[in-house]
Amino acid sequence: MSCLCAAYTSFIVNKVLSDLNDSHALALIITDNGIVSDDANLQNQLSSSTAALKYSYDISIAIIVSCFMISLSLAYRQFKLRA
Repeated sequence: MSCLCAAYTSFIVNKVLSDLNDSHALALIITDNGIVSDDANLQNQLSSSTAALKYSYDISIAIIVSCFMISLSLAYRQFKLRA
């Protein structure tokens, strides 16, 4: 499961990097409502990149929690076998 999550995270990060390195980045204006661009395609890419980073963060937190829970269960099992 961790391998699948890591692969998904890698895919998302690669998409974010390719979207941010687009050569069509002409002008960006940062407003209270977010980033506004003169190119609608670029603005959509930035919005999807932001969402992808949020998903990647959520997945990484899930991996951390699952690994911590597995570590606790292994420690408990080891402690229980010794007692």
